[in-house]
Amino acid sequence: MIVLIIFLKCDPNYGQATPAYLPFANPVSIYGTDFLRIFQQYYKQGNWDMMMKLTSQESVKHYGYNKILFYYNEMDFGYVIRLKSIKKTDSGIEMNYSANIQATQIVIRCFVVVENDTCRLLLGNNFMRSQYFLK
Repeated sequence: MIVLIIFLKCDPNYGQATPAYLPFANPVSIYGTDFLRIFQQYYKQGNWDMMMKLTSQESVKHYGYNKILFYYNEMDFGYVIRLKSIKKTDSGIEMNYSANIQATQIVIRCFVVVENDTCRLLLGNNFMRSQYFLK
């Protein structure tokens, strides 16, 4: 028993988080759900602060905190979404969802980047013009 404890204490990674213990680093599996559904729950609760924390720093620098916050307050994102596919790209991770909005089946694409072990939403150039979230 003493030998085992000595080996654990000598391990340079002992006590440090590993990817298996970073629940927000994998956009497909965060506490049994996916990134955009968690983001949507914050929308439904009106938790704008957490939505901003899950927005990429690149997007905040490019568009400004207040402009994104205004968009989050005004957008329509209260419909059922279902993850259909995920693809790794040069700029991050593309996640495709299906949604039925006003009796119309649409595809919602969102782009996610991992910053500091946390998935964050990367907003596109036309996000302010979309009638529905990232349509």
